[in-house]
Amino acid sequence: MNFLKSIGQSKMSLYCTLFALLMIGDGIMSYFLPVAIEESVGNQLLMGIILAFSSVVGLFCDFVFSRLFRGKSFSVIIRKSLAAAITFPIVVLVFGRQPWVFLIAMAIWGIYYELAMFSNYHFIDETIPTEEQPLMWGFMGSIWSIAWFVAPIMAALAHDYFANGPLFLALVFYLLGLITFLGVKNKFKVIKKEAPKSLTETSAKQELSVWLILFKKLWPVYLLNLMAILLMAGFWSVGALLAEELSDGSKLGMLFFSAWTAPPLIFSAFSGPITKRFRKKRTAFAAALLSGLFLLPLIWIHSVLAIIIFTFMSSVCYAIGYPGLDAAIQEYIKRLGPVGNDLVGLQSSAASFAYIFGPIIAGFLASFFGNQAALGALGAMFAIAGIVGLIFVRHEIRLPYEALHKALPEQKF
Repeated sequence: MNFLKSIGQSKMSLYCTLFALLMIGDGIMSYFLPVAIEESVGNQLLMGIILAFSSVVGLFCDFVFSRLFRGKSFSVIIRKSLAAAITFPIVVLVFGRQPWVFLIAMAIWGIYYELAMFSNYHFIDETIPTEEQPLMWGFMGSIWSIAWFVAPIMAALAHDYFANGPLFLALVFYLLGLITFLGVKNKFKVIKKEAPKSLTETSAKQELSVWLILFKKLWPVYLLNLMAILLMAGFWSVGALLAEELSDGSKLGMLFFSAWTAPPLIFSAFSGPITKRFRKKRTAFAAALLSGLFLLPLIWIHSVLAIIIFTFMSSVCYAIGYPGLDAAIQEYIKRLGPVGNDLVGLQSSAASFAYIFGPIIAGFLASFFGNQAALGALGAMFAIAGIVGLIFVRHEIRLPYEALHKALPEQKF
């Protein structure tokens, strides 16, 4: 109940509104770009390489932003995120659908995505009490799911009227986000102590050292994040192909993709209460184990109805567990102080790696075992990550403050 009252507070409700506008714009662009790029290059491999380029740029940004945004307010980061979001569709509209234009656009997309990720973590760190952060991550997960549910429909309708309709439509939502921010930016101001200049100007070697120190302690959390996004990337690649296969064989097959995308609309909101009862990491690891196990039968079953049911149950577990994972990472960010920004970068790198290699791994598995079995194999990998976490993270992880102080002697922990 306290959380619902908090959502009604101006700062939180405004940020959620801004987040929803950006997510709808993202969903429109994600639906439109693969089609537009494939039409431009005429080759699915080149299309995949161009799409993956955003994650390559994003990986570089993870490393740079870890130092650049130490001690910065989310309002500083969201400004840059909005600027990148607006530039993204404008580049394609101005210069046309050429391969080099799409490469530039995807580079901007990579920068924008990482800025948005850093902004979300900083916002929750600055404004949400620790005990309510799982609820907030679950609430934002529901917003994300709803936005991405309606965005492809809007994009398809816009494309029917005008070839570049989705680009203009996405731009409208990004501009609405900017207008919303400019109209209420004073409410987003927070009093936050800036990190010492010496801390924001650390060398690349020091930053790499910090990442390695954090990884040694938090590798089970990193592994779970990597496998979760790898599974998501698999669904948005071979999963789409499997949906077509099942639809050709049965009318029920049309429900396959909805069985994966619909549950987060509702069940993400249940993550907060469940993580409060069973703790964040335990919920995330256990949900990953169950989610992966529900997908495992896809390796051998043939019933379309059974495939849809198992996929639905897997998605329910995924929707409950992933916000818990975000909340666990958020807690470590809070405990690390200014260096928590480095953890944002490290965990964001998992997403970058997953989106670079996820479609490749899924495609490789599909080429040998078929699309359906490939998803089952990805589910097995996700389940293994959950088991590893349950085995190796039985107690609270002690953060390596002493090692971090040696890497960054000017920072007090």
